Amino acid sequence: MKKQLLLMACALTLPFLGLAQLMEAEPNDGWNQNNPVPLGSTMSGSIGTCGPTNSSVDVFELTLTNVGRLQINTTMSNSGTTPTVTMSLHNNSVGLIQTFTVNNGVNGASVQDNISISCRGTGVYYLYINAPAAGCLNYTFDYALAQPLFGADMESNSAWNSANTDTVPVSTNADGRINFSQNDDNSDYFILELDDDGVLNINVEAEQVSNTSNDSLTVRLYSTSVALQRTWRVKIGANSTPVSSDISMNCRGIEERYFLQFASDACGTSYRFSYDVSPPVFADDLEENDAWNYANTDTVAVNTDAEGRINFNYDDNSDYFILELDDDGVLNIHVEAEQVSNSPNDSLTVRLYNTSMALQRTWRVRIGANSTPFSSDISMNCRGNEERYFLQFASDACGTSYRFSYDVSPPVFADDLEENDAWNYANTDTVAVNTDAEGRLNFNYDDNSDYFILELNDDGVLNVYVDAEQVGSSTNDSLTIRLYSSSVALQETWRVKVGANSTPSNTSTSINCRGNEQRYFLQFASDACGTSYRFSYDVTLPVFADDLEENDGWNSVNTDTVAVNTEMDGRLKFNYDDNSDYFILDLDDDGILNIHVEAEQVSASQNDSLTIRLYSSSVALQKTWRVKVGANSTPFSSDINMTCRGNEERYFLQFASDACETSYRFSYDVTPPVFEDDTEENDAWNSANTDTIAVNTVQNGRLNFNYDDNSDYFILDLDDDGILNIHVEAEHVSATPDDSLTMRLYNSSVALQKTWRVKIGAISAPFSTDISMTCRGNEQRYFLQFTSDACGTSYRYSYDVSPPVFADDMEDNDAWNSANTSVIDLNMGAVEGRLNFNYDDNTDYYKVILNAVTTITINSRAENANASGTYDVRLFSGSVALLNTHEFAVGNGSVPASDTWTSASLAAGTYYLQALNAPCGTSYTFDCFDDDSDGTCNGADVCAGGPEPGTPCDDGNPDTENDEIGTNCLCSGIILGIAEANESSTLRVWPNPAHGNTLFLSENTSGQIMDATGKQVNSFQRTMVVNIHDLAPGMYVIRTNEGAIVRFIRE
Repeated sequence: MKKQLLLMACALTLPFLGLAQLMEAEPNDGWNQNNPVPLGSTMSGSIGTCGPTNSSVDVFELTLTNVGRLQINTTMSNSGTTPTVTMSLHNNSVGLIQTFTVNNGVNGASVQDNISISCRGTGVYYLYINAPAAGCLNYTFDYALAQPLFGADMESNSAWNSANTDTVPVSTNADGRINFSQNDDNSDYFILELDDDGVLNINVEAEQVSNTSNDSLTVRLYSTSVALQRTWRVKIGANSTPVSSDISMNCRGIEERYFLQFASDACGTSYRFSYDVSPPVFADDLEENDAWNYANTDTVAVNTDAEGRINFNYDDNSDYFILELDDDGVLNIHVEAEQVSNSPNDSLTVRLYNTSMALQRTWRVRIGANSTPFSSDISMNCRGNEERYFLQFASDACGTSYRFSYDVSPPVFADDLEENDAWNYANTDTVAVNTDAEGRLNFNYDDNSDYFILELNDDGVLNVYVDAEQVGSSTNDSLTIRLYSSSVALQETWRVKVGANSTPSNTSTSINCRGNEQRYFLQFASDACGTSYRFSYDVTLPVFADDLEENDGWNSVNTDTVAVNTEMDGRLKFNYDDNSDYFILDLDDDGILNIHVEAEQVSASQNDSLTIRLYSSSVALQKTWRVKVGANSTPFSSDINMTCRGNEERYFLQFASDACETSYRFSYDVTPPVFEDDTEENDAWNSANTDTIAVNTVQNGRLNFNYDDNSDYFILDLDDDGILNIHVEAEHVSATPDDSLTMRLYNSSVALQKTWRVKIGAISAPFSTDISMTCRGNEQRYFLQFTSDACGTSYRYSYDVSPPVFADDMEDNDAWNSANTSVIDLNMGAVEGRLNFNYDDNTDYYKVILNAVTTITINSRAENANASGTYDVRLFSGSVALLNTHEFAVGNGSVPASDTWTSASLAAGTYYLQALNAPCGTSYTFDCFDDDSDGTCNGADVCAGGPEPGTPCDDGNPDTENDEIGTNCLCSGIILGIAEANESSTLRVWPNPAHGNTLFLSENTSGQIMDATGKQVNSFQRTMVVNIHDLAPGMYVIRTNEGAIVRFIRE
């Protein structure tokens, strides 16, 4: 039977595998004869009509170390048919807690069941298993504890002063369990230390295991003196599902701590709570500042936010602050105030005190409800910043927070630098031109008189610009302004409007004809409280700048030279100024002196004028002009001039005005003649600067200007015989059309050769003339002179020579035995010569040598520039005996006339030809002999009867280009491409490659050598040996006249 029971027990414990296995031990029939069963183990046993027969009850001891729901799990079988058994749970004093009926299997089958008991506390419990009504009951059980959802609090904390009544920090979860059945209480206390003033917010979660939905947790808040402040009841969630609740209390301060108590009307409650503080919108002020003279009644800077709280628990209802204004003007205080309640009718009282604590003003501003600040702006006008203020806040609403700042709306314009109440005060300072100066008058603690010094930067109209304003709405107030001279004599008083509502009124005042030699004093005073102003001044200058004084006379120290084309300004007849300005003019050229004047005055007078006088260097008056002075500061422009001025001496120019406040500008220039001046001195043929003028070179000159001469000489060196051509342009500025320029040509001995008179163009428009003289020779120089019958003439000329058709012969050849009477061969070339030019002869000799009996043929061509004529050619024997004379034609107008003469048969020997008796300026040629008429003289004819080398031709080969006659008198060209030529099958060359200077051919032939580009670099004639000494290394092609082609390489 024991073995059977053991087997049955093993079967029953199969569901509890993994737990510690215990077997009951008899006796265990009473609470004090129990078998202990540790949590986490299983117990097996039997009871009933088992063998041996067991007692009627088995008792076991269960120990719980935590609170919660106790669950007992059973597996039971009955040998008989009894289906249930009773069990009971007792507390640690063996008091019955609950009796259960559990199911068991019948006829030896096992059945699982469980029982649950909630709200269990810690400690010892006794479990009774009763015997079944019949049969043998085999059982196995274990137990488990399901703890509450939230953790345990630290006991003991049942009262505010219990040992473990601990502080819970803000925003920290704290858990607790209350009202469990054994070893537990129903009161938990915690300490709250708020981190700020404001609304205390508590969040509570609570649950119980039962399904009761009407239980609640009681939460009580106590002050630091354990005085109840508030009680809340929050719902406890059923079925272990927490219910969350939020509770709060307004207007809490942080100066003292609080106690929070929990109690439950439900058995076995667990909870969690945390708390935080919703602070007021604005931060706390720095206490203590309850009165004006408290330690922390601090200064609040302008435009700085300051915050505070009043009328909170443990707080006061009075805050003071010090205000130190940073400027004069309107004190503006900006207040925001709020409270957490929804009352819309509460207000904050604000009081302003002066430095002696005299109340200046009281305001009441609205406090916003529901933590929504209400903004208010309050102000007080006309405050000065010489003393401090006190500002106090008090509230009729509990838990008010506020923020304020203040600023000063200063006057529009800044303060002046005190003390400047009189002209001679320490800070009566100079205000520069065009510089804004600001000031304030008639403010609290301020004066009503400001002085400034004005130092004008120029002569002209003094303009004073004033802006003035006040914060009040009065439109009838004014600012009084007085101008004093440097001796504090009143010059002028005027009143300007002071703008209302901080809107400046703008006024400008002008005083004409002021000089800047002395300073001025300007004073301001106001009939309105709290006036600010800004002023500046400038001087409306005359249009033109001042001249450099002293220049009142021609010999004053600053009577300076004014350069040509340089603008010079000046002023006349201003206060403290003179009415005479002198300037020196240094003309930069001959010509028309042009003076350009602009003059103006500020007045509206249209009839004033400026007198201008021109003096010579000896201060002799040359001319006087009167020019208009423009009115209303609008310059009037005048151009004046004097013609035919020279620049050899300086001039003085004087200005004077009949109008006060005249300014002027002038410049001058010289309209030069069209042509530049010549280089003086060249008044005569032998003057130092009578220079040679080259052929085809343009030369300018001027005549008959003031301080100038009326004679210019130049030397002409002709570059050839022929016609001397002179090209002249002449002009003068006057309108006279009949003036002329006289030109004279002299030979080298200054003998007059010719005189011309050429027209001078009027109104500076040059007139061009071409003159010439034929038959001029270039063996000697010429002198050319210019004079004019018009004042101020300029001219330009050049010259050239139209040479004869034929070149000159080689002089001297004037006789048969002259050094240069040379042998001529008309087979070799033509002979050219000239006869009867100035400085030249009228006879030329040539020697002719005949090597055999023959004739002499002369083919003559001759010309001159004048009328047609003739010249003679004489034939002399070697003994200079005249053999024959022939007359040849001379063409006119430089067109040669042709003629031919052939002598009788002449024996071999020497002969002379003489050309003579030609018209003036004749050139001639004896043409050479050209038998084949190819244009090449016989002696130079390489290819007789055919064209000469270099003559273009066509070799009939389309593969060549640039065909021409070669030195072999054959036509050939450059091969277009060597790669396109077919090599000869019969011609051979060796060695190939060629290392030496000789190349051998397999045939006796003629041809050319071409480089790789097709360019001919050599040729050869009827040979089998070719010299290649001059060829650079590379590839070459031989092309014969027969068209054979072969390549070779030169190394």
